[in-house]
Amino acid sequence: MTETSPAVAVGRPYNPSVASWEERPHLRLTPRFSELALFYARVEEDEAAQITRGDAEFAWVDGGPVSVLCFRFGALNWADCTYEPHLAHPSERGVPLADGPGGMMGVAVVLVEATTGIVRGTRGLGWPPGFTRVVRRTVARQLEAAKPDDAAAAAQLAGMYRLPPGQLAVYAAARCMVPAKAAGQ
Repeated sequence: MTETSPAVAVGRPYNPSVASWEERPHLRLTPRFSELALFYARVEEDEAAQITRGDAEFAWVDGGPVSVLCFRFGALNWADCTYEPHLAHPSERGVPLADGPGGMMGVAVVLVEATTGIVRGTRGLGWPPGFTRVVRRTVARQLEAAKPDDAAAAAQLAGMYRLPPGQLAVYAAARCMVPAKAAGQ
């Protein structure tokens, strides 16, 4: 499987040079690792358990110049985050690695208390090959675009966000379920 994101450990700062974070999820898809970091203002124990040990469901919505990853863990509600590869740091741009069995992509899920920057939970899981192929194709196409079109991306997002994440997931180009028992727990 892919290498994990830069060293994170439960009880330690996500990034020692940053004391607090904006409360929102952040998706990193790089040629070396993939990470879904969840920044919550206050992490409840039940939320942490659902995220680190519950079933995980994902939906990838290809919006042309921008994508949306919808996700939910256990009994938690759907949530989402946008992804535009040209906004990634130049050292992290590229088609994400899929080196797991059959082309599976390893994804590190990191739960961070946004107000303190402390990691409250981690989980490694794998997106199945079919889901991974769609994500990789989308990112490759977006990276090949001659010039990123921020206005088109903003317009596309405005249209997509007329729907809540659970309904937006219905329009996904790919969906997958990662059962808790298959998540490396």
